Amino acid sequence: MTRASYLVSLEILRVTGICLQPFIPETARNLLDALGVPEGERSMDFADVARGDVGKVKGVKLFEEKKDREDKRF
Repeated sequence: MTRASYLVSLEILRVTGICLQPFIPETARNLLDALGVPEGERSMDFADVARGDVGKVKGVKLFEEKKDREDKRF
C-alpha cells in the first residue's frame, strides 16, 4: 500500500467517524480515539476532508462478536 493510499484511508475513516457520532456514538468514539482525533476536532465543523488531524493510530476492536447467535448463513 502506498503512503498516499494509507493517508487517504485514515482521512476517510476520520470523516466517517465524525459523521457516525449521532447514530452509533460509542463505536464512533472508539474509532476516533483509535485514530487519535483530538476531542476538540470531532464536531461537524471538522467533517470536511483535510479539516482535522489524525494522531497516533492504534488498533481497536469496534464491534463485539455476538456468541449467543447461531450462524444462519445457510
